[in-house]
Amino acid sequence: MIRRGAAYALGALFLAWVMLGCGAPAREKAISATLTATQAAAVAFVAFDGQHQLDIVNDAKSKPEGQAALLGWHVERDKVQGALVATFETIAAAATINNEQSLDAMLKAFGELKAALTAIGVKIP
Repeated sequence: MIRRGAAYALGALFLAWVMLGCGAPAREKAISATLTATQAAAVAFVAFDGQHQLDIVNDAKSKPEGQAALLGWHVERDKVQGALVATFETIAAAATINNEQSLDAMLKAFGELKAALTAIGVKIP
């Protein structure tokens, strides 16, 4: 899922770069800032996820216990991955559709992403 999210990020980044080339009004600055924060959140999440999975395996007393703990983590991880993809998609929409609904959806999706990350203990840099 992260790979698809990264593709959306690159597309949105390109669109933001094109828009920023001619002087950026507040809308484009908001889109750019949200894209930057979302990318930072994705990087922080990937780092956290890798270490968290290693910790789960190292703390397990048996293979079945470790497998069960990893499965439980993957359920939580999938929620964050879904929020990342949704945020990148709404950034792309806001960059291409010039209306308030797309901007509001982007900001709402980012808020949900931030809440999902906070719920698992990831801080956005």
